[in-house]
Amino acid sequence: MPSLVRLPRCAFFLALASLLGCGSESAPADPCLTPGATETVRCGACGTLERFCAADGQWVPGACIEPTDACEPGAIEEVACGACGVQSARCTESCEWEATGACSDEGVCMPGSRARDRGSCGAGQVQDVVCNDRCNFEPDGACESNECNSPGMIETVACGSCGTTDRFCSAPGVWEFGECSEPAGACVPGTEVTESCGMCGTRTQRCNTECTLEEAVCEDEGVCEPGSLLTTGEGCGAGQTRVLQCTDGCEYDELEGCTDDVVACEPSCAAGERCRADGVCRCGTGPACGSGEQCIGGRCEDDEPVLTDCSVVPDRGCPSGQTCLAGGPGATLCRDVGSTREGEACEANLDCRAGLVCVGTASPICRRYCDTSDDCTTGSFCELSIFIDEQPVAGVCTIRCNPLNNGGCSAGLACRPAAGSIDNYVDCREGQGDPGLPVCVTSDMCPATQGCTSETGGGGAFPTCGSYCRVGEDECATGPCTGFVTVDAVEYGLCASDFPFPF
Repeated sequence: MPSLVRLPRCAFFLALASLLGCGSESAPADPCLTPGATETVRCGACGTLERFCAADGQWVPGACIEPTDACEPGAIEEVACGACGVQSARCTESCEWEATGACSDEGVCMPGSRARDRGSCGAGQVQDVVCNDRCNFEPDGACESNECNSPGMIETVACGSCGTTDRFCSAPGVWEFGECSEPAGACVPGTEVTESCGMCGTRTQRCNTECTLEEAVCEDEGVCEPGSLLTTGEGCGAGQTRVLQCTDGCEYDELEGCTDDVVACEPSCAAGERCRADGVCRCGTGPACGSGEQCIGGRCEDDEPVLTDCSVVPDRGCPSGQTCLAGGPGATLCRDVGSTREGEACEANLDCRAGLVCVGTASPICRRYCDTSDDCTTGSFCELSIFIDEQPVAGVCTIRCNPLNNGGCSAGLACRPAAGSIDNYVDCREGQGDPGLPVCVTSDMCPATQGCTSETGGGGAFPTCGSYCRVGEDECATGPCTGFVTVDAVEYGLCASDFPFPF
């Protein structure tokens, strides 16, 4: 029923005068006596709203909140009942359905329930059956013999997903089965469940023989939590920063362009940490380390980390879920396994998968540990070295890529061919210069797909950036392709620059 509103005496006479055609003022539509007061009243289909007494003496209503399953009083419909059945019902004054007829057209079971039944089996056989969403049993196991030799015998047997049921040997010598009782949350062995996790990632869990889901690593995550902000100097000129905001897809998008706002870290960051452009020290993807900790491999560890006698190549000697990390000259330690693949961008060692390490300064990526090129994937070579305290502690594999179109390299890196001490190789390297730069000294001063003509031994006093090319192919717009290194039987070179001289 609608709520009654008691009018103050003056409002009553104003309303009466209005009805009689007297007076010059109209009565308020919904008056109240105490400005600032709030109260909860009924509305809609058994809903409630909160209203506020405004300064002008009138109630201001809020939104009506109705029960999600409320019906309109007096309505008559057919509603679901029992095992997928239907029945006539009327909506009561309390906005709830009240049955007015019998439940009809029901199935034979409740969805999800299990039993053993002859089903589609031959004489003297039964099989596991499960109730589907149409309330009918369907086969869920192989047919097997249903004969028994001891009428009156009762025993408990396995059924369903690690469940049990009682069966009774009847007088005709066949087993009669009760309902299958399965553990709460049991899964079907051999199946997989994929769910969302972490920062827009996914995790696929497999159901084992014990009908439980095995732990799994969250994969293909983004780089940030939706809505979070990051101030960074990446993509800006020297001495500038910009503000990025994390999207619903867990990727950063620019919120504010580059400005001259750069904040120094005070106090300065500890060893192993890095100073963000917003003046925050961080160890890997987390915050700065606290008292009694130090940043090792992108993770805050005790000042005296527990070193383990594990092996980097091959990766072994660590507990399940961890991988071996080179912690310094002759020192190793175990760390948690991340989800970032080889060649993908990372911020700390903890981001990378087993056997990989986060290497780089401006645009770090996960690289594979190696002792020789045999430890690397086909076409990659064990060339680079990791130095800690100016001492080499491990080698890492190059990343196979295409210098002609920069294919295979993550953002911020350029695919460059080079001559190594053991093998010639192509690799994703840091350093992408200004395409308008008139001269260069090394190739990392050139943009991606270009190298410095100093690589070819030419260029005279003014080497410039030219496009990468393959000797013998018609790939240069200006001049010939001058080769300087052969990788996997392909001789790479540089096209002559078309930059005008003199400057």
